[in-house]
Amino acid sequence: MVDAALWAASFALFVLSLLFSWGPQPPSPNVSWFDKVWHGLGYGALTGTLLLAAVWRPGRGPGRFPGAGLWVAGLVFAAAWLTEALQIPFNRDAELTDALADLAGILVAYGLWLMASRPARARPRARTMP
Repeated sequence: MVDAALWAASFALFVLSLLFSWGPQPPSPNVSWFDKVWHGLGYGALTGTLLLAAVWRPGRGPGRFPGAGLWVAGLVFAAAWLTEALQIPFNRDAELTDALADLAGILVAYGLWLMASRPARARPRARTMP
């Protein structure tokens, strides 16, 4: 049930990223960083849900693609840059700063996932007297 929800969330986030990237320009406040925050949050959330669904999550352990964490982050990165580059035919501005915000969100999500997925460190054993 949790895995299905994570896969569904990943799909929904991917579709939303396409709609927001290639649809009409959404209205936003006159704050230059507002759009960048949404880029980072969107691609960070997509990366996080995919990593949890496909690679590893607490309570389940390895998923269908164990060991593919870096690949997942790389694929989201490629999709983010491709959708940014393909905005030009849709009369949108392709901005390097948007792509960098996407990358920042991906890296934050990947880093948090890495920290959560590391096995617990072995506790030092107490020395016994012979």
